[in-house]
Amino acid sequence: LFRSKQWYQRRVRGMMQEEFSSAYSKITTLKRLKGLALLDMITEIHLFVQRIEFPGRIKIQILTKLADMEYRLASGCSEKVQTGALVGIFQSTKDPLIKMSLDDVM
Repeated sequence: LFRSKQWYQRRVRGMMQEEFSSAYSKITTLKRLKGLALLDMITEIHLFVQRIEFPGRIKIQILTKLADMEYRLASGCSEKVQTGALVGIFQSTKDPLIKMSLDDVM
């Protein structure tokens, strides 16, 4: 499952800029309409985040939380709950990045 860098950039940007409920709804809809598994999305987002110029501390936080999500999904956790966690990861980066322009890191 490979999508373009721009596709994942739009997803990550949406999760960071939109309200939680809107971002969650869009990810859920994309999964359903495109037949995407959350685990596949996380894998690709993980690779995308590694290429973004986030400050080191924030990048490590995101990558660690994505790895935790992969583990929980593999252990049988609810995909619905983990979809919320995915959006939450990027929502939690908003405050530290407010001082920076998203265009500078993406």
